[in-house]
Amino acid sequence: MRHSYLVYGYHLSSNFDLGIPSARLPSRRTPKMNFVLRHERAGKRPKGRSESLMVRRFGVFSFYFKARTLELSLDRGFAAEEIQAVILNLGIPFALTLLGELIIHASALQTKRGAVILMGRRGQGKSTLAALAAGKGIKILSDDMVRVQIGKNIVVHPSFPEIRVFAKDLVRHRRLKVQTRESFLKKRLDIRDHFCSRPLTIDKIIQLKKQSAHGAVSETLRSSEAFRCVMDNVLHAPTLVACAPKHFQDVVSLVAKTPVLRLHFSHRGFKLQKVLKILQA
Repeated sequence: MRHSYLVYGYHLSSNFDLGIPSARLPSRRTPKMNFVLRHERAGKRPKGRSESLMVRRFGVFSFYFKARTLELSLDRGFAAEEIQAVILNLGIPFALTLLGELIIHASALQTKRGAVILMGRRGQGKSTLAALAAGKGIKILSDDMVRVQIGKNIVVHPSFPEIRVFAKDLVRHRRLKVQTRESFLKKRLDIRDHFCSRPLTIDKIIQLKKQSAHGAVSETLRSSEAFRCVMDNVLHAPTLVACAPKHFQDVVSLVAKTPVLRLHFSHRGFKLQKVLKILQA
């Protein structure tokens, strides 16, 4: 049985249930991609397929990508929720990178002016802040990975209605009243009631930075520093160097047309309303 989904602005046809809402038949303009799950010995390179990514986590996952078809090979014994998380958060973003798309390690929110991208290293609070904002009525476009399309207008595409947070942070998101599922060290929150399903033009980019002092302070970055910050968060395809010049040019265009800010805030003792004012300003 084939399943149809709309993820990152692509129509995905899959032989495996990804646990997210199905999509209607796509328009002719919607780019298409296929996914195939194979239960075979992971880590052994099959004949005729060039390996694009290997991730070791409680075993080995092997991704292969060719002619707009993404394949995941793994040993039997993995839970369906673990497979779904690997496909949605690792496999599809890397496949899009191999197609030359600009994928940024970030979260994205909807505001009155458009999309706001929240960048930052692991543990800086991207998903936590996005979930807290959703509890205040702000809709989420994407969590963890964001596809940005550079053109006459810079567009941020929605991914899928889920957000991942650490189990210890669940008590902070009780306002969302959503279902949770396992995702390795994190919990997957079903946010379809707090999800923006349409592409939005970009408003600003915010780099999150932890600080020990209480409160929240923002600063606008110079173009050179903004470029470096964005490039540090771009998802790169290690086996396809040909994509690097395109990603470089895309980031140059992105930084030239979009303000980039750095937000210093403490995870403890910060006032959410003040942070939301900075996001929506």
